[in-house]
Amino acid sequence: MKWNYFFCWGFLFLIACSGGQKKHVEHETESTAPPAPPRDSFGISQVISSVNCRDNPALSYALYLPHQYKATAQLPALIFVDPHGDGSFPLNKYYPLAEKFGVVLMGSNDSKNGMQFNETTFILQSLYNEASQRIHADARQVSIAGFSGGAKATLVAATEIPPLLSIIYCSAGIPELPQQLPPALGITGLKDMNYTEVIETDKQLEKKHLQHSLIEWNGKHEWCDSATFQNAFYWMLFRAIEKKAAPVDKDLVQNFIKQNSRTNPDPLKEELRLQKMVAFLNGVSYVNGYQSGLQALRQQKVFMTALEKQGSDLEMESRMKQNYIECIDLKDLTWWHQEASRLKLATSNAMNARILGYLSLACYSYSSNAMKQQNYNAASKYLSIYYFVDQENVDRAFMQACLYARMQNKIGALQSIQEAINYGFTDKAKLMSEESFASLRTSNEFNELAQKIK
Repeated sequence: MKWNYFFCWGFLFLIACSGGQKKHVEHETESTAPPAPPRDSFGISQVISSVNCRDNPALSYALYLPHQYKATAQLPALIFVDPHGDGSFPLNKYYPLAEKFGVVLMGSNDSKNGMQFNETTFILQSLYNEASQRIHADARQVSIAGFSGGAKATLVAATEIPPLLSIIYCSAGIPELPQQLPPALGITGLKDMNYTEVIETDKQLEKKHLQHSLIEWNGKHEWCDSATFQNAFYWMLFRAIEKKAAPVDKDLVQNFIKQNSRTNPDPLKEELRLQKMVAFLNGVSYVNGYQSGLQALRQQKVFMTALEKQGSDLEMESRMKQNYIECIDLKDLTWWHQEASRLKLATSNAMNARILGYLSLACYSYSSNAMKQQNYNAASKYLSIYYFVDQENVDRAFMQACLYARMQNKIGALQSIQEAINYGFTDKAKLMSEESFASLRTSNEFNELAQKIK
């Protein structure tokens, strides 16, 4: 895959030459000087769902200003990239952390899956400008955090938006990283379908000798819980201390050390803990003891055995995923129902959970392509497999409604729309613009369903 990393900006400088008498110069200055932009007045300690960018009014973002905010305070800022363009979602999830650490939060309402990387980079550049110029955040302390497709956009845009303090990529990676990146923190759930992808990205960062760390949590493919995401705030604040963009906060450092002081009997998890301490505290506090502990751990036989088993398990998972992809067309629905049920019975096994997530994404892709090609028989099979592996997926229910509508099954379409709403569908504009539902829009039942979406 060829990555589009570069988006060029052009700048126009107007140079006015003056001469003559002082009175003429003053008159010229008065007529050409741009008016000062009005000072904004935003609510404090509340999620503002939509603010239009000053320089690009077609773009908007969600905003959260913590109680520490003042226009003169120059707080750190964290920009979120949600794959659905829902800027408010991560802000509503993490605003207590913003209050705790004194960080401005912004979330793009425009960057979403399906866009070209030059488009998402332009959007993020605009939000960086908003943060540093309009919101008066410290330009040296602006970081970006992306989830899933937003993580990919973050990794690609990171080198195009200087000078970012750091980046946080959650639940996704990219196959080829640029040679330079800001300090990068990866976060992945043990049951995340993209777990191995994030692991591979972390390995790339290690090979390129780029500053990085990795956090694992007991979750699936979603924005992680607040207890886990707290690490992102420590990461960006420590990087600011390291770069002397902020003074050393001894209480902050000691709280972090205390929270991460417990050793783990699992050698691989203990390695992650020690790696985390070295990466986070580098340039902030003493790390020699953690480095020595890490070297000693890696020489232990129990660690080497566990590492070898982990590599073997990940290879087996990769082979299983490939085999399941081949079975999508080869196996019938009876086989798929039984296999999906078997996998679900053991979702406490992280690998099974990751495989189910992977199959969910594959079924989405297969179903979507079949619908575009108007191959409704194939789409029906793929959506049935989709149902077996991920029944409560909003995209699955919505696509099923589209298929029923195209096959003139009004009752099935309306029931599937209701199902999508029950599972959390909120995009009313998408519902009203979907061509598959053209024949349904005059029905009272359809419009009653549309009114349920807030």
